[in-house]
Amino acid sequence: MKTLIQKSTTLVTFLLICLQLSAHNSGPMPVITLAGIEVKGTKLDSSLVTDLVIHELRKLNIYDVTNRRDAEYAAAQEGFSLQDCFSKQCMLRIGKLTESQKVMGGSIERFSDKIYLTFRLVDVPTGQVVNSFSMEFLNLEDRVALMIEITLKKMHNLAYDEESYKKVTIVQTLENTLNNPNVSKLNL
Repeated sequence: MKTLIQKSTTLVTFLLICLQLSAHNSGPMPVITLAGIEVKGTKLDSSLVTDLVIHELRKLNIYDVTNRRDAEYAAAQEGFSLQDCFSKQCMLRIGKLTESQKVMGGSIERFSDKIYLTFRLVDVPTGQVVNSFSMEFLNLEDRVALMIEITLKKMHNLAYDEESYKKVTIVQTLENTLNNPNVSKLNL
């Protein structure tokens, strides 16, 4: 019995040391700054959308997200506005000013009965676009926060809620949810 306790204690100690080394070696999260988010064809406020994207980036817990006011201040000091910062050159400029490793920009556009979200992730030191991702959703402006969450999670290969995804991408799923909120499956 005493040997079992000693072995268990040794194993727990070993695991704790491994966890500490793993946490120590992972290093700090890369700093990311959000440049402009272009909003077209919707009633959505560009400032609100920017705040939502920043919030969702923070929730990913993989970046140290630059405070929006700090980025706006840095841009203003150089004579430009983040609200108009959509080009790769402008994104790199704000990334360098805020000493970020990554910078992201994007757009939310409505065409007919669809909303399209597009994001570009640029590596500041190399100047290369490391990820460009676009998704198509139903025209549900009141669910744009969910659309942003899903797009960013899919862009970074993170888990997302499949049912929520279906509700904003598949017409029949949305209609079933709205017309039969208390029914988990609709029998046809």
